[in-house]
Amino acid sequence: MDMAKGLVQKAAAPAEKKKTNKKKTKSTSPKKKKRALVVKKPLKKVLRKATVKKKKISKKKSKEKNWTSFLSQLFGTSKAKKKQNPTKNIGWIFGLAGTPLIAALAIWRADMDAQIPTPFPLSAEVSSATNPSTMQPIAQQNLVHPIEAQAQVAAQTPVQTSVQPVQQEAPITGPLAEEFTLVKNRGIGERVVYWSQNLAESSEFKNNLMKIEGAPAVEDPAALIPKSFDCTTFVETIGALARSKNSGEFYANLISLRYADSTPHYSKKNHFPEADWLPNNQRAGLLEDLTEVLAKSSGFEAMFESKEIKRKEWLQSQLKTGKVSRSIASVVEKDWEKPVQAKVPYLALDRFDQFGPNIPNGAILSIVRKNNSNQPVLITHQGIVLKEESGVFFRHSLNSGSVRKVKLKDYLMSLQARAPQDWPVLGVNISQMRDPIRP
Repeated sequence: MDMAKGLVQKAAAPAEKKKTNKKKTKSTSPKKKKRALVVKKPLKKVLRKATVKKKKISKKKSKEKNWTSFLSQLFGTSKAKKKQNPTKNIGWIFGLAGTPLIAALAIWRADMDAQIPTPFPLSAEVSSATNPSTMQPIAQQNLVHPIEAQAQVAAQTPVQTSVQPVQQEAPITGPLAEEFTLVKNRGIGERVVYWSQNLAESSEFKNNLMKIEGAPAVEDPAALIPKSFDCTTFVETIGALARSKNSGEFYANLISLRYADSTPHYSKKNHFPEADWLPNNQRAGLLEDLTEVLAKSSGFEAMFESKEIKRKEWLQSQLKTGKVSRSIASVVEKDWEKPVQAKVPYLALDRFDQFGPNIPNGAILSIVRKNNSNQPVLITHQGIVLKEESGVFFRHSLNSGSVRKVKLKDYLMSLQARAPQDWPVLGVNISQMRDPIRP
């Protein structure tokens, strides 16, 4: 019995345990059980993912921090300038480029350092910043970049330029030194007027002119400086003075104006104004014809007159009057066998009111007449035009040697009125000396 009872108790014990377990299990409702499973299992995954993500973020921040530090060292950025030079999101850009870009940047920085000369001429601010005794907080230091400091020093350094010493002109000496000094800075027209006035009004001036030394020998019966001037020698002498810087140049300029190719011989003399004097001096660059230019500027066209110049016939007349010797005439007779064609532009006198005010001061005026086969020339007179406040004047020398100054218009009208009908005055030719001193 006891045995049977014990067996019954042993068999009942597990059953009670099962009931106990069942009771415990029954104490947790199905909803709670389901919620517990949902919470326990996904939480681990969430925590694991969070941990992984945290590690990734940590690595990313570490990379960005490293790139920020690298860029700060490379470009000299600081925390204070972080907002102005953001590098927070630049790490992944350089990460894409990889090592080649890093190497290129490093080489570029090295090149930039190499371009900065050493030692730098630093400004006072940089020197004080590097001196421990004057060290201040970085925010208070007025640091200057070496290149900027060098530029400042260069800007403050005076530029040394090689200034050539001005060569002073030697003072003019010799006869008429005072007169040449007075007019050396004037234009050619003003110089012509000045010398014509002195030659016309001052006997002392003519005496000083005769004192100029160095007169060359000429094969010409006429003297270089005659005792009394005719119209052409008066113009030539004034032109030679105006083209000279000093008395030492006078005779050379006189020879060049009076003789073709500057050959002082009667055969080379510019005897005929229309055939020799005007064209030869224009070809030599000593004279400029202004007639056609003046006509156009005055609103009309210049006129022309032509003539066949018979030099041999004129030479025979000179021999008869004794103005030239037979020895000289025999040299030129062969060369003067053939006539020479001459053509001269002129401004008609009835247009004077148009062109008269436009004639330059100091111009050379030549009177042009109508071609007459019984007369040897077209141009019969020459002189100097003077422009003054009271009008336009004409200074000229008569064959008698006297020099006069007259109103140009009155003189031309009077000349035209007195001219013979077969040899009337047509107009005037205007030319001007070229300026070798102030071209």
